[in-house]
Amino acid sequence: MNPRPQSAGRTHGSIGFARIGVAATVAGALFTGIATPTAKADETKGNADTVCEAYFYQEYDRAIDLARQIVQSDSPTMEKLDAYRCKTCSYVALSEVKPAKRTIAEMLEVDQTARFSPDLSYPPVVIDLYNAVRDSLYPGTMDINTIAVGDFEDNSIYKGKFGDYDFSMFKDALIHTINADLAEATPLKLVDRQRIDKITAELALNQNAMMDPEHAVQAGRLLGAHSFIFGQYMILSKDTVRIDARVVHTATGEIVLTKQVTGKFDGDALKFLELEKELVTSLASGIDKIRATEVQSSDMKQKAEAYFEEKEGAVDSKMKYVESKFLAAQALELEDQGKFNDAQDVWRQVLDADPRNEIAESRIRILDTMIRG
Repeated sequence: MNPRPQSAGRTHGSIGFARIGVAATVAGALFTGIATPTAKADETKGNADTVCEAYFYQEYDRAIDLARQIVQSDSPTMEKLDAYRCKTCSYVALSEVKPAKRTIAEMLEVDQTARFSPDLSYPPVVIDLYNAVRDSLYPGTMDINTIAVGDFEDNSIYKGKFGDYDFSMFKDALIHTINADLAEATPLKLVDRQRIDKITAELALNQNAMMDPEHAVQAGRLLGAHSFIFGQYMILSKDTVRIDARVVHTATGEIVLTKQVTGKFDGDALKFLELEKELVTSLASGIDKIRATEVQSSDMKQKAEAYFEEKEGAVDSKMKYVESKFLAAQALELEDQGKFNDAQDVWRQVLDADPRNEIAESRIRILDTMIRG
């Protein structure tokens, strides 16, 4: 990371950062594609990128002022939404909770379908504030474009390791991968893991209960998601895994897809990518069936296939692509423990193993603001 200059204004507040969810919801994420700044942002630029750069520089007052100018202008709606998001993060960093909530409410008034991609782009406290404001203003609403990825039960026969990594880490790696692929491949909105954990805890549902479609429907409805994905997996041997996944339409309780995939887990990047592609494109086809109940057509499967076609061209068989999955799970676990410096180091290892990993880039940036805050 490039060093950040000190802000001339207020730089941070006292709100602590707690758990960051496991799910990888990077599609449309505010900070994805915004380069890490190497010099002070141009104040005359006047767009959402400038606001976010000011936030990353920890120049929170300036970010808030720039955002105010954008939302009061005739800028495009998406530009205003991005400005609102970084303005919210800036208020939270300054421990100014009331104006942060007000900013979220204003954002939702501009576009009631607006959603954060909180697991990868926002501190946990921002996630909590967003959910609280949304639930108070728009309780019980469900969105056909929102999906939730629940738990995957570990029924493994083989309990060994993949290289230096215990196979018990595969659960988080799998959930992370499904979320990341669907989020990057499609315009769908994914419920953040922090939110899912909270709802399942409130329902007093354990892992086994979440394998029950009835409970999955209950959780999906509370999460505002029309599609709920869950399943199980088995590590059959040191180089073979079987994954069983289901997609439930939470509005009706119908199981629209049951998919089983089996693949090699021997470290070959292209072999694992093929397993990943088969699983995720199948899940996308299940989501298509659900969306078809309310929209004339749905092309999530086609979008996922196009995404993997491009990804296949970027992944080399000798890359440490499979290792990057375990590293991501390790980084998320360190974040859960509040070990942000260690987590950032591991995310850098993810990026070394998978240089095009936008999630790792995003996590490195947001952890930098948390560490410096």
